[in-house]
Amino acid sequence: MALALSLTLAVGVAQMLATVAQQRRSMKQVTAAHREAGNRMEELARRPWGETTPQHLASLGLSEESRQCLPGGKLHVEVADEDDDTRRISIRIDWRRPSGSRGEPVRLIGWKFRNGESRP
Repeated sequence: MALALSLTLAVGVAQMLATVAQQRRSMKQVTAAHREAGNRMEELARRPWGETTPQHLASLGLSEESRQCLPGGKLHVEVADEDDDTRRISIRIDWRRPSGSRGEPVRLIGWKFRNGESRP
């Protein structure tokens, strides 16, 4: 009887530890995606106005660190001119969870203003 109880307890603890490890990996991925989105937005905010067009940003990808941490990770950047001096920049990062399902995408939206830069 004691052996069966000990075995049941050991199996329960092992399952709990596996679940905790999976949750930890999942949270690490979410944190990495948030950090990557923030870093990319900062990078785009520093660029000159002329370098924030959809053509310039089409080739942007994830950093090497994020590619390693986010399996199947993809960076999507959309740029929309709201008026002559304002651009809306949307960043979305998708990846696969350890279970193989798609993770909830991380999204970040920012605005770029011409701020006195010369017009083309």
